[in-house]
Amino acid sequence: MVFVGMRQILLSTLFLCSLSPMTMAALTKDVFCLEVFQVADPSSQEIQSLLVDVDRYIGERLQAPPIVTTAEYSLMELIPGVYFYRFDKQSESAPTFMRIQEHFESPEFRGKVFSQAEYEAWYKTTNEDGVFSYYTDWSGFNFPSYVLDAFYDGRFTEITARERRVLDAFRRKHQRGEKFYVIGTSRHRTNTDQKPMTAQQARERELVVTRHEIAHAMYYRIPEYRQAVDEVLLTIPPKFKAKLYDFLSNSGGYHDSVLQDELHANLVANWNMLYKKGVDYAEVTPQIVRLIKIYRRHLLP
Repeated sequence: MVFVGMRQILLSTLFLCSLSPMTMAALTKDVFCLEVFQVADPSSQEIQSLLVDVDRYIGERLQAPPIVTTAEYSLMELIPGVYFYRFDKQSESAPTFMRIQEHFESPEFRGKVFSQAEYEAWYKTTNEDGVFSYYTDWSGFNFPSYVLDAFYDGRFTEITARERRVLDAFRRKHQRGEKFYVIGTSRHRTNTDQKPMTAQQARERELVVTRHEIAHAMYYRIPEYRQAVDEVLLTIPPKFKAKLYDFLSNSGGYHDSVLQDELHANLVANWNMLYKKGVDYAEVTPQIVRLIKIYRRHLLP
């Protein structure tokens, strides 16, 4: 989420970072930032082989007929109960989901009602240069359906046109009391600090981000998946887990209640990385393999 102080990148090695310390990579709302390096670890081959079918399946699902198509996005049911907004531009997805997302997981605003101006003012304080950069910082979003309750029941006011389109899309489901999950990504980033992507890089980026967001959706929606994931996370070395949790907490980006979920989603989708201070993913390769096998078992038909 929002990062106070250092903003470096934790992403897959598909996207080596060229950002300044206080500029966050526009990959996903919750694929946070540390520094990335290519790691020559033979164990990565096993991980990559496990993801081939996963990414093929996600790629196929991304071609499914949309429920809604507009000039800015398409909306589809990516997997049962998980609704996917596929935006073309990050500058369109971020303002659509900002207040909804931050009502869900912001350490400052989780569970609170706030205006767009209030959030923008606070976000500026997290940047040393005082700039509001949310719309170029984040391109992936996820939230369970109950987060929309405060928007439907009138607690949030001054609903924007983009927010209203989201509310209208799920109004009947909300009225019927249905539980679902919403994820959203954009195919093209708008962070001007990074070089333009090739078509292949954009496709790979979308797969990584979508894989990450699906992990969140399954963690929320499938009790058996969550239980299996939590059992694996209990075996993560405390120092490794502490580094990641400390970064997330100290950055101001995530509420404590979502840290476990964030750890799992990043190990599933953004495993090929090194922490800036020298803790690489190799020490948790066995756990990553187990997590991806669990992910495969619950995702693939």
